[in-house]
Parts: sequence; structure tokens; C-alpha cells
Amino acid sequence: MIRGITIYDLSPDQLFSFLKVLEPQVYQIDQTLIYKGNVPNAAFCLLSGKLQIRKYDNSTYPLFPNQIIGLDECLKHSPFKHTLEVHKGTKLLVLPLSFLKNNQLIHSLGQTA
Repeated sequence: MIRGITIYDLSPDQLFSFLKVLEPQVYQIDQTLIYKGNVPNAAFCLLSGKLQIRKYDNSTYPLFPNQIIGLDECLKHSPFKHTLEVHKGTKLLVLPLSFLKNNQLIHSLGQTA
């Protein structure tokens, strides 16, 4: 666990419900999704590949499939405490703020943390 960041695990049923309405994205290049100090406008769920948090000391923390990151920061409009990086070939489900605000399953995830 990384201090100051909450990571949520989705069950297969929860993931399936998201996949009914959102299209996964495959990243063609390595890139930074959220820079430290920025407020994200989406949360991200790793489906396959490599998604990692880069901490202030340059160490990294990998995420695992079916994990959501950035949910609390997006919904609370708070700055991300580290940097989030995605690697080439990674498949993510991008959960935009408009989707997060209107999805009961997302709100129940937030209440259980």
C-alpha cells in the first residue's frame, strides 16, 4: 500500500458491469496519466499490462488487474500524491468523472474503503 492513495479491487461481476458501458483503451506508448499534484478527471482500472505509481523518491509500485486508482482524487477533486504511469500495450478501463458521479457501484466502492 502507498501512503495517501487508495486502491480499490473490483470483483469479476463489478468489472463486467463496467465493461458493458465503457470501452477499454490500449495504450500504444509509455506515458504519464496523472502527474503528482494534478487533480485527475478520470479514474483508471487496469485490465492487463503494466500500470505503476512512481513515488517522490522515484521508486515504483505496480498495480494489478482489476484494481482502480484515482477514484478518490477524482471524486473529491484532490491532487494526486504521486505520478501514475502506463506502459505500452497496457489495456485500461478509463472511468471519466461524468461516469463516476452517476454510477451507484462506484459510490458503494467509496463507502467500503
